[in-house]
Amino acid sequence: MMDRNVHVADSARKLHRLKTVRGSASKRCSNLDSRTNTGIPRKRKPVAIPSNHEQLEKLERAARFMTKRRCDVSERERRRVEERWLDGLGYRERKYLHALNPWAGEIWASLLKSGYEQYQDDDPHFAVTILDNGWDLLINDFTYCEPRDLKCIIQQMRKQLQAAFRNASYLFMIDVSVERQARVHRNQRRFCLHLHGIVWLDRRKLRRAKRYFAGGHYKAPALRTKQMYDPEGWLKYASRDPRLGNHWYRAQLDFEERYNRYNEHLYSGQRQHLLRLFRNVTKPDLCIASGIGRKIKLYALRAAKDCSYRLPERESDWSVEFPDHRLRSRPLEEPEPDPYYFDD
Repeated sequence: MMDRNVHVADSARKLHRLKTVRGSASKRCSNLDSRTNTGIPRKRKPVAIPSNHEQLEKLERAARFMTKRRCDVSERERRRVEERWLDGLGYRERKYLHALNPWAGEIWASLLKSGYEQYQDDDPHFAVTILDNGWDLLINDFTYCEPRDLKCIIQQMRKQLQAAFRNASYLFMIDVSVERQARVHRNQRRFCLHLHGIVWLDRRKLRRAKRYFAGGHYKAPALRTKQMYDPEGWLKYASRDPRLGNHWYRAQLDFEERYNRYNEHLYSGQRQHLLRLFRNVTKPDLCIASGIGRKIKLYALRAAKDCSYRLPERESDWSVEFPDHRLRSRPLEEPEPDPYYFDD
């Protein structure tokens, strides 16, 4: 009888161990990518947003890579080209409100907040995000976008906003999201330009404005509205500089075609494209406003000029000459022959 009880106890302990092992194995498998087709876990750790100083270091590294062309150029000239790429991006140059300056977004948002407090009335207004896939810019390893391309899209945005919000007040800031779905667009990467801002209009008329915009990719709605609870936080969000990229993936076992998104770090090549796209572009250039929003923008621009803000030197069509133009115009040097491949 004693031996039988010991045998039952041993079998119970073995069964408990087997259940715990299976449970831990299933738990590990559930955290793997069994339901997605992109090799990412279900619960992914959030990507840390780079601080202002970290963002500046990453931009400096990208500018350093842009000067590494194999041609007959002295190291002193390469450093000059690198310094020209970083014009307006330092902490001391934050008052010039460069579009990629890590500290300029907070300054411009605070100026907009002061104008908002001065000209705000009791009319209903909402925080609005507008998406349109016609505002995208496609790039690859052999092409790049210029500020002229950005200005053409800004003009198109103004026309659509004037048609959608006729006789209404609005204030929008242009934002860019960097996506890495290269194979979907013929091996080209995509910069999705979109709008964040405030519209002084009731929600019913806001819904009618959807038909003027095509909407985003992956079935993203053309227009999203939220109640305005924190104007300061929303203006900071709209005026920030791009620091993270986006990656979209679809669950493999879902019957509905739904897409999820997670943030990822930007690479040096993507920052190089951003440096070319926003060359000599400032935060006021990325602001589109009308009515009350125009008064807020003019108030912020007047306050920025009092703090030594100045317009960058550029043509009327925003055409600029990149600092590495002379490096690209020089012929490449032939690499030294490797004696390993010579015949004896």
